[in-house]
Parts: sequence; C-alpha cells; structure tokens
Amino acid sequence: RGIDGISENAWIGQFLRGTYTGNEVSVTATIRRDGSSRFGPDNKYGTFPSFSAAWNLSERPWFDEKDWLDFMKIRASWGRNGNAEISDYGYIATIVNGLNYTFGEQQLQTLGSGPVVVANPELGWETMEQYNLGFDADLFSGRFNVIFDVFEKNTLDMLAYVPIPGVVGLEPGPSNVASARNRGMELALGYQGGEGDFTYDLNGNISLYRNEVTDLGAAVDSLNTPIFTGNVFGTGNDFVAITDIGLPMASFYGYETAGIFQTDAEAESSFQPDAQAGDVIFVDQNQDSVINALDKVVIGSPHPKLTYGFNLGANWKGFDAALFLQGSYGNDLYTGMFRYDLGFTNLPSSTLNRWTGEGTSNEIPRMTETDANRNNRVSD
Repeated sequence: RGIDGISENAWIGQFLRGTYTGNEVSVTATIRRDGSSRFGPDNKYGTFPSFSAAWNLSERPWFDEKDWLDFMKIRASWGRNGNAEISDYGYIATIVNGLNYTFGEQQLQTLGSGPVVVANPELGWETMEQYNLGFDADLFSGRFNVIFDVFEKNTLDMLAYVPIPGVVGLEPGPSNVASARNRGMELALGYQGGEGDFTYDLNGNISLYRNEVTDLGAAVDSLNTPIFTGNVFGTGNDFVAITDIGLPMASFYGYETAGIFQTDAEAESSFQPDAQAGDVIFVDQNQDSVINALDKVVIGSPHPKLTYGFNLGANWKGFDAALFLQGSYGNDLYTGMFRYDLGFTNLPSSTLNRWTGEGTSNEIPRMTETDANRNNRVSD
C-alpha cells in the first residue's frame, strides 16, 4: 500500500514431480505451471519444466580399488523457471491523480487524472533456461571435498523498462524486450583437519561467468537502437550504460580520455572549442574533428571477472571461532560523486591533487564553476 493508493496481486501454481533412484543412477523430472496477476490477460500463465540426472560412480565395481577416492558423483541438469518481479498492474495504463490543467480565460486550475505509462496487454513471464554439468567428490577418507560445475544460463523475454521518445507523453511500462546469456563455472574446495580436542575446516569457492546480450526484441531491433540507462546528476543528462547485442548487459558507455590539457596553446589546437589549460582531453574516436556523442564508446563493464569466498572454522574443547571472507574482482565502478554544476558542493579529498598549473596533474582536471568543456561528462 502506498500513500495514495492500494495495490494487490495474486499468484497460483501447480507442479508435478517424479523421481527414480537406483544403485547408480537417479533421475528427477519436474513441471510447473505458474500464474500471476501482474501479466496481461493472454500471458498470465507460464509452464516451466526441468530435468536432472546423477550417476554415482561410487557403486561401480572398480571404485573400491581407489584407496584415495571415497565418493564421486557426476551430475547434469536442464530446466526453466519464471520471473515476475515487476510492479503490479504493469500491463495496463493505471490512472493517477494530480494531473491538473488550466482552462478558460481566467486560467483556473482544474483537477485532473489520467494515465502516466504506456499499456502493454501482451506483457508476460520472463523465462530463465539453464544447463548445468558437474561433479562431487570426497577424497582421503572424506577430509578433502571437491564440487565443480560448468553452466550456461539464458534469460529469455527479459522484463525491462525501455526508454521511449518524450513526444509520446507517457512513461514506458515494463515489456519483454531482450535476451541474455551467462556462461561460467564454479569450483568449491573443502578440507577438514585436526584430531581429538582440536578440529578445523577450510572451505573456499570461486565463480566466474561471462555475460552477453543476445537479443533486444523486434521492437527495439527494428529501430537499430541500443537501450541506454542510468543518469548521474551533473553529467549533462548523459546516460551511463548501454545494453546492446554482443555486449555485457549495462556496459559503461561514455568518452575515452587522454589526459589533461597542460597549456592554453595545447587546448586551442584541439577539437574542443571551449577547452583551456586544466580541462580534460576527450578522444575523437571517428576522427571527424568534432567531439560529440558519436565519439562515445564502451568504457567498462559492471560484471566481475570472478567472485570468491573463503571460510575458516576451528573448534577446541567446546570453543569455536570462524572467519568468512568474500569478494569480487574485475568489475568496473562508475564514480558519480563529482558535481561541477553547483556553486557549493562537497568533493572527495582527491580533488586536492587537481590540476593547478602545467605539470601538476594529468588525471584530475581544474576546478571550475562553469565547466564549459563539460569535464564531468560520462567518461573513463
């Protein structure tokens, strides 16, 4: 419930599951049918099957000959599931109050109501399809454990809000507009050690994936237009991210830079007519002697190259201690804390190392209230 209204939603689902378990092989199959009031009348329901199988090599005749190997299982699975995490009533143009207008010679304000988003009666489920292949193993009397998986996950009919031209007069509603693929692997290692009153365990995992947009939907593809998202105050209303076929989703998008103009003569000989010493040098990517939106390129990715975690646990005579670490590596972050469009504002302490004269800095531009060169536009 919000300040000015009430929202509600309804869900219904059924599923059927069958399993088979033998000495060596086990199989499970499931089929779900889910319904949500958040979708249009023709697409309220989605059907999502899945299948998995495992082969327990520990039951093979030759397994007992391996003194160092205690258990090993090979796994494979395929399945689909649905996502409905959008707002209620997203498929219809809901009416809101407060759209007032003035009429007549006296220009009296009249209370009004109306729609604010574009209706989409064909809105439906987002589907995620995943393939997985892996194995589990216990070694050396169970002290050492290994879990390994490779996977591919395809997100189909992705739910997203695609910007539309302002002349439409309404905001975009959710739509099924895109598809994306994640491919990756996961590895987890564990060790249990110690004896008697003192025992300990070490566990670590690492995961990596590569993300790629594979489709933008017919409506967007027909315009040959990527999806631009993310605004940061003070950048001149530039979008920060681009989603396009062949790129990681929401890749950072902006200008490549080549340092700081150290002298006015250097700035005057550039393609940036409003630049002066201390301003940022932007790269002319298409070499047309003009710095504009055509020179924007992909400048980074928000997706990590890998994520990792580590657990350490120890027990001694009823006392225990634990340490847990986790992190990510290789993902870019956009620093949106600079504001050159305000007369008074706080800035990070790195600003103390800004350009104040020739040779003082080739990374942080001069401070300026007018920012004629638009030093703070989205860039690397």
